This record gives sequence, C-alpha cells and structure tokens, in this order.
Amino acid sequence: EKDEDKTTTTDPSFDMKPVKPKDFQIF
Repeated sequence: EKDEDKTTTTDPSFDMKPVKPKDFQIF
C-alpha cells in the first residue's frame, strides 16, 4: 500500500493546506 502514500497528495486533508513533496518524505 506504499503506492497510496504518493496519492496522499490528493487527499482532502492535505488539500486543505499546501504540502511540499519534501514534507511527505517525513511521513
């Protein structure tokens, strides 16, 4: 399910605030 991590950018929660790709690596 690691592929879903890349699709997290389309999640409503993340859509509320601008998140940079670098921030995703922290997750």
